[in-house]
Amino acid sequence: MQSYPCSNPYCQRGTSVLGSTIFCELCNKIRNKHKLTEDQFLALMSHTECAICEVVLTKPAVDHDHATGEVRGLLCYNCNNGLGRFKDSIPTLKRAVNYLRLGGLQTW
Repeated sequence: MQSYPCSNPYCQRGTSVLGSTIFCELCNKIRNKHKLTEDQFLALMSHTECAICEVVLTKPAVDHDHATGEVRGLLCYNCNNGLGRFKDSIPTLKRAVNYLRLGGLQTW
């Protein structure tokens, strides 16, 4: 059976078998995990920059809300990891922004 390149523009290792799917096994696993249609997955993967820091993506992370499972977008590893470390907490992230704006701790 003939193999074809995966239709995910970021996928560099996968192949698909025409007729069964347009994505490789790994991309289908990611797509199914996030309950995305093939069209939704292709639309998501069409983004070329991180939604936060705007770096050009080479190996994007699919960012999602851990409470609802809803996909929010593509991020670079560092931004996705950062959100995870802040536990997606908007109040904590706002305090972090204020901390940076003030130049750190002012009382020492």
